[in-house]
Amino acid sequence: MTEHDGAVASLIRAMPKQLAGRISPHDPDHAERELERWVQEVCLKTLSETDPWR
Repeated sequence: MTEHDGAVASLIRAMPKQLAGRISPHDPDHAERELERWVQEVCLKTLSETDPWR
């Protein structure tokens, strides 16, 4: 389970850089910053708070 969770977290952390240009080709830097903010403030925080293995 830990290996699975680590793989998911890695994918989520890589998402902003991988998707920014597709989401906002005219301003990928802004898109990357906003996606990174969401990953940190919402997604990873939620996963951490709901971790059944803690």
